[in-house]
Amino acid sequence: MVPRMFPIFLTLVTLVSLACDPSSVMAQPPKIEADGPSVFSKLNPLNWSAPKMPSIKFPTVSQKKKVTKSKQPGFWSSVGTSTRSAWDKTTDFLNPFDDKPKKKKKSESFLSKLTKPAEEPRPISTVGDFLQQKHPY
Repeated sequence: MVPRMFPIFLTLVTLVSLACDPSSVMAQPPKIEADGPSVFSKLNPLNWSAPKMPSIKFPTVSQKKKVTKSKQPGFWSSVGTSTRSAWDKTTDFLNPFDDKPKKKKKSESFLSKLTKPAEEPRPISTVGDFLQQKHPY
């Protein structure tokens, strides 16, 4: 048991002797610096100086990167297509034997709708034609 305790005891004695160094325990007189500025010289307004402002780095102007437009459809067109596809799936489920090909409408641009001439009114010859005309309200 003694051989195992000897290194621990030796380490403990060394640490205690270093911690209790008599030169560090004894009081030493305060050091007075005759060359350095005194404490009261900092209180004299003639020795004051303006504080230094921190430097500010402004961002540099760089070439703007081109933003590529996404090739995905916009929000409203995706809402319209998803609603249409949901309706088509529902009708196919309810009537599975109706396999007519779907007609796709050719969409017109907004400006072409504004610039095209008004349609000529068709002559009303039947009651069905009368009921199919546009209502003013």
